[in-house]
Amino acid sequence: MNKKYIVIGGSFAGISFATRVKRLLPESKVQIYEKTEDIAYNPCAIPFYIADEVEKKKKLFNGNKKSFKNHFDLEIFPKTEAVAIDKENRRVQFKNLKTNEIFEETYDYLILATGSKVIIPNIPGIEQDHIFTIKDLENIKEMKTTIENSKDIIIIGGGIVGTEILESIPLKNKKVTLIEESDQIIPDFDKDLVQIVQKEILDQGIELLLEEKVVEITKNSVKTQSGREISADIILLALGEVGNIDLGKEAGLEIGECISYKIDENYKTTDDFIFAIGNNIEVEIFLSGKKMSSILASPAELQGQELAEYFAYGKNHEIKYINGYITRLWELYLGKTGLNEEECKNLGLDFDRIFLISSDKDSFMPNSNSIFLKLFFEKSSGKILGIQVLGFDNVDKYIDIITSIISLKGTLEDLYNLPFAYNPLVGTPESPLNAAAKMGMELLEGRLKHIHIRDFKEKLKDSPIIIDVREVSEFKKGHILGAKNIPLGELITRQDEIPKDETVYMTCRTSTRSYYAIQMLRKYGFKNLVNIEGSFLGILLIDYFNDQIGKEETILNIFEENLML
Repeated sequence: MNKKYIVIGGSFAGISFATRVKRLLPESKVQIYEKTEDIAYNPCAIPFYIADEVEKKKKLFNGNKKSFKNHFDLEIFPKTEAVAIDKENRRVQFKNLKTNEIFEETYDYLILATGSKVIIPNIPGIEQDHIFTIKDLENIKEMKTTIENSKDIIIIGGGIVGTEILESIPLKNKKVTLIEESDQIIPDFDKDLVQIVQKEILDQGIELLLEEKVVEITKNSVKTQSGREISADIILLALGEVGNIDLGKEAGLEIGECISYKIDENYKTTDDFIFAIGNNIEVEIFLSGKKMSSILASPAELQGQELAEYFAYGKNHEIKYINGYITRLWELYLGKTGLNEEECKNLGLDFDRIFLISSDKDSFMPNSNSIFLKLFFEKSSGKILGIQVLGFDNVDKYIDIITSIISLKGTLEDLYNLPFAYNPLVGTPESPLNAAAKMGMELLEGRLKHIHIRDFKEKLKDSPIIIDVREVSEFKKGHILGAKNIPLGELITRQDEIPKDETVYMTCRTSTRSYYAIQMLRKYGFKNLVNIEGSFLGILLIDYFNDQIGKEETILNIFEENLML
């Protein structure tokens, strides 16, 4: 018997389900109701439209009412709001927002794909016309024009959306301020790596205010908790989103601990005929078991496909929500998947990590750049737990590979033995992921000791022995305070200068040559050598932001500029 599916919401999840179910069950009747005028648009692309990387607004759409009717026989109703659900009689009450007509439709199955809504803080002055959110397309042209004509621009919120819209703003002749209430931007990135991102923001001439809160908004300024008043021609709100669940909540559907719909493994809510997909559902993180709202576009697309397959084949799916993402800030890409350091600690895991600075391509290639990886793994088994990556190219590749490894419950050994395609244009003979896995295995086997930069700073109070194995010319440009220079090529002949009965901290530019030095010296009976993760460049980058704002004293002697290149 042919079924009637009503889909509420016309973005990623809703369109994905509707088109897939019509392909699998072509005789079914599928109706999509969308509160706004915008069907099948990509909200993730809004910053790129603001930045003119997407030239025309219409290119943000993946189809329209006519094309979906012609290609899939979908009935689409834009500017139509679902106002109530009658579960007992399987009816939905709608309001046509153009005519104010109220009408009802019956369903066999109801799909709630209502997505999320932006968080609007309760701040005096929040309703003013020069305040915009980064979500809907209805005011997108006005927002873009206002940004172009403004001199003083304030962004409130330093998460992914806030930093992406920051990148989209033309900075010439503008004063841009980013205000974040916590002590770092992008809160699920580890604090050490995020310092590199914050450095990029400072380098662009943007004022970054951390641990600051807006308490009032006036016609031409914002007032902060610390007493500052900052001029503002336009204010962009980027404080995150929450599931759009009011409709189902009023109908009595059960809401999870993350203020999203509670679902089973087939996306069924607590009503047998109502299902939910997209940014309004609660999912379980694959590695941690922790509940969170599903907030990303790629899972929303997949959920629509999987739900359609359930109706067509009765196929059950294991929902593996690993929470991987990638974003960009000017030329710098940053990505994360799996667990971060704080999450590993909160779960009580016995874990370790490798912080590696490598090259994304062979160093002789003109577009070769540094890439920064932080790989987490379980000590007892070597199971991969997560990764964070910063770089100028190929970051998505590393994130996707580790997401796949995590989903298969892979280990360091699995990653080390994974062969990668190589060409000087796109990589290095030994992938940074292979190198990180190799170092992780050596840690677990006791053949390598390392120390994180923040822990090494604590050791400096005791005037430790530090050996820098870079060339003399490199050392003279800048080095860690108190370090002694023994170039790698002289290490064996000068090994008597290194004590065997004391802990010795080894460093170089990125911790690669110091890693080689430790391997070499082990053959001569040295068992007390500790590699400083990231070494000179890591300290330089990670400390830069705090140095600039006067929060910490540097532990480096620097005698020449541009040492970060």
